[in-house]
Amino acid sequence: MNYDQIAELELLRQEAGGTLRPEQIVEFARSSNTALHAAFTWDDSAAAERWRLSQARQVIRAAVTMLPLPDGSLVPVRAYVFTAPAGTYVLTADVLLDDDATATLLRQMRLDVERAIARYRRHASLAPHIAAALTALDQP
Repeated sequence: MNYDQIAELELLRQEAGGTLRPEQIVEFARSSNTALHAAFTWDDSAAAERWRLSQARQVIRAAVTMLPLPDGSLVPVRAYVFTAPAGTYVLTADVLLDDDATATLLRQMRLDVERAIARYRRHASLAPHIAAALTALDQP
């Protein structure tokens, strides 16, 4: 995302009274005279294929299986996990049978959590405002 694209988003937000809608952005970006135009795939065949790939990823991520814990109880987990180096998904149960693969998965999970913490930490200054808004919602 470059400065010109951000400026166009801000223009659209202001024109819409302070909000952005994806439909509004796509319609604006249809013009090749906009900076946002380059952010989209305009070839319908290529765009459709990318959408189907995105849907396939969603299908894979939505698959859940039950794995047994040492105490005999079952816990729901994603059936497949993504392997970054290969760019493929593998059966979670198979990963857990391989010590190296399990260690790699745990490292990736730690990185994911650290990124999430860092992302929300950047917004920590908003916490008092969020708390006040939530308190106001609780009052009749």
